[in-house]
Amino acid sequence: MKNLANYFNPKITHIDLQVTVNLGVAYEYGWESSDLYEGTRRGESDDMGDLPITESYEDATKIRLKAHQITVYVTGDKRAPNVVYTVTSAGEGVKMDTGGTEKCIKDCIQWIGSGVAEVTDRSFEENGGTYQPAFSQFETQKKDMTILNRYSGELIFAGEFNTILEALLSALLNGVDLRDVDLRDVDLRNADLSDADLQDADLRGALLRGTNLRGALLRGADLRGANLRGAVLRNAVLRNADLRGADLRDADLSGADFIGANLEGVIG
Repeated sequence: MKNLANYFNPKITHIDLQVTVNLGVAYEYGWESSDLYEGTRRGESDDMGDLPITESYEDATKIRLKAHQITVYVTGDKRAPNVVYTVTSAGEGVKMDTGGTEKCIKDCIQWIGSGVAEVTDRSFEENGGTYQPAFSQFETQKKDMTILNRYSGELIFAGEFNTILEALLSALLNGVDLRDVDLRDVDLRNADLSDADLQDADLRGALLRGTNLRGALLRGADLRGANLRGAVLRNAVLRNADLRGADLRDADLSGADFIGANLEGVIG
């Protein structure tokens, strides 16, 4: 098997990258799926509802390209990374002709570089647990980031990072106590915050769409107006949390504990 390490940042040892683009972008790069488009041609339903029946493969292709996104997950050892993908709303088992692992990686680099992709990058350098971008060409000038206590304003964690998400993940990786943390209006989309202790955290207006909060401790947290659409809150503890006006559409709430929580005006 070819060693693919040269495509990645030499500083990292572990890749954890998620790249999402419109299906039309992937199609332009040669990603094909006859099963996907044939299903549309026959009018098979999916999360979009019943589709119009069309005899034209070309028309069916156009419908799918406009309606769906594809997410590529690149994880593991950079010498032989694991690359998988999912197509939104298309059901399980959809097969795409991607051109192979190396081409997937090259395409992801192109998509990120051209600004057409939504990226979640949690790749890191194992010794010291420092988060680094998967591809060194996309390293940006890091800024001083601080995480403060919501009540006292005292410093909880600080360092040089590209985003507040990187700072938060680094704090979690280093075992920092994040109870009472101030995370108002932060963008934490698709982050893995499973089992995180965020009790009494201020998450008002936070963007938590698709975020993994499985088993997280959110007792007493202020989540007013937070966007939790599609988030995973399985077995999370939200006792006495304030979720007024929060968006919980499509969220996985299995086993979540909402005892004493304020759910007034919750969407979904």
